[in-house]
Amino acid sequence: MLRRQRSRIEACKYKILLVGEQLRFQMHVQHVIEERRFRLRNYKACFVGRDAVDWLILNRHAHTREEATMCMGLLQDQEIIHHVCDDHLFKDECLFYRFRRDDETYLQNKDLRAFFKGQHLFDRLFASRAVLRDFHAPGVVYRDSFMGRELIDWMLQSGLSITRDAAIKDCRELLENDVIKHVTDDYHFRDDDLIYQFSLDFHQPYLLSDILTFRRTSSSSSSSGYTRSSVEMTALRRRSTPVSMTSSLRSAADDSSSDSSRNSLPLLNPSPLESSVDDMSGRLHSGSTESTDSTCSLQPKSVLLRHVTVQELENPDTPYMKHTVKMVSDSVGYGFVIRGNSPAYVQTVDPNGPAAAAGIKVRQFIHSVNGKNVLRMDHKAVGKLIQQKMGTVCLVVMTHKRDAAVQTR
Repeated sequence: MLRRQRSRIEACKYKILLVGEQLRFQMHVQHVIEERRFRLRNYKACFVGRDAVDWLILNRHAHTREEATMCMGLLQDQEIIHHVCDDHLFKDECLFYRFRRDDETYLQNKDLRAFFKGQHLFDRLFASRAVLRDFHAPGVVYRDSFMGRELIDWMLQSGLSITRDAAIKDCRELLENDVIKHVTDDYHFRDDDLIYQFSLDFHQPYLLSDILTFRRTSSSSSSSGYTRSSVEMTALRRRSTPVSMTSSLRSAADDSSSDSSRNSLPLLNPSPLESSVDDMSGRLHSGSTESTDSTCSLQPKSVLLRHVTVQELENPDTPYMKHTVKMVSDSVGYGFVIRGNSPAYVQTVDPNGPAAAAGIKVRQFIHSVNGKNVLRMDHKAVGKLIQQKMGTVCLVVMTHKRDAAVQTR
């Protein structure tokens, strides 16, 4: 579910960029974009805000001047256009604006760089049709796809890259920015016979007003992404500390006897632990059955999309990227739940806790705690290490590239 929501968010973002690029091309063809002069100074490749609104309505890109102004403002928010002196937001007035593609200021934006590099590659590939073809698998056909090795060969023959390593680096960057993807999203880009495809059809025509639909879709997806986990964690975290520790630790101990892979350890209380988590769980077994059952009902199912092994995480070509996170606990704790055995992963994050503020996300795997590799430990041992140095902790987490692209902009 979360994977589909993240994919929709990325697709919406690049569709808005595509609308902007199509609009720029049309405005150049119809001479809306020209060199202009104001107070003895020439401004190359720019357009007038009021003239652009007139043109947008005439060409049915928008129905009203207000809608046209709003949509152009959204393009400015995405850094597709800007005022020539960066002094004004987009207005239906006699002010000069310019597409960042025309003055190359887009190079300052990682998303724009990846988008335009991908668009150029897409256009060249579809013009030659030397690499793109349909691949058939049981029950599915992957349209207009390509093999990683064949793409690298073609890029070298076409002069798009000087060396093989440079071509591989460019393709990995495109995949990390969700411009291209492995057809089943299981592998990073490799120079072999794995199959990839573009995440977006760059030839699909759009109107400017379409970005309002894209924006609504993106907003609804992002706002609903962690609804269940957020509610569950808030309920767990805001209980009184003795009840939370009792019920949560007892639940973890009970689960371990039946299925160790379904365990979770809420990191709720920063007070020092003089003994192991298992010993504390035993001492707190006197907690009421009612509170225990209530907490157990709040524990969600695993958020992982599929089982991931330690060997996959340690593979040099793993699609999981490392990221260092430093956290300082508040009066309640760190505010996240871990689960799983070799490797342990983040199951739930309190949106109002220190973990969320530090950048901890669900489905991240815990690689190390305060410099100690914990990939082959279960979540109880990892939780004990996190609680050893109370008040602060340094984690190295591993995030899948599809999740990292959404989290960092």
